[in-house]
Amino acid sequence: METCTKGYKFRIYPTAEQKHLIDCTLGCARFVYNHFLGLRINEWKANHHGIYYKESARLLTDLKRREDRAWLNDVDSMALQESLRDLDAAYKNFFEGRARYPKFKSKRKFEQSYRLRIAGNEATAWLRKRYSQLARTKKYKKLKRLYGKVSDELKDDPTNKE
Repeated sequence: METCTKGYKFRIYPTAEQKHLIDCTLGCARFVYNHFLGLRINEWKANHHGIYYKESARLLTDLKRREDRAWLNDVDSMALQESLRDLDAAYKNFFEGRARYPKFKSKRKFEQSYRLRIAGNEATAWLRKRYSQLARTKKYKKLKRLYGKVSDELKDDPTNKE
């Protein structure tokens, strides 16, 4: 049996508190990506040994336990895990010749995003709780009938275009 992954894009108008949470999550996801990219580069230069996703995930847990990085606990942990998966995919694409070597992410990049993975009916409950204004849209009602995996990508676009 095959599973189908579907993605939906939503235009949301967050409150000031939600906007702050989204901005914090964007910053933390970018920090995690850059931190582990630097760690991989240094580990390869020093020992010719690579760091892969499982080891990165374990190190992320250790990083979140440090007092000076306690702010990583304020955001959704799934967004941080997806940032590690993105880094792993970037390396995989590079070594398979589909992309250039991964670069550090910039705070001033035109468009920033992070992903969350939610399965099945959890998606509707999570979205309803997190962004109540989505409940009034037609796409959200279609999402209620969705089975399988949902990838919800939140983007911060300064031009306010889709």
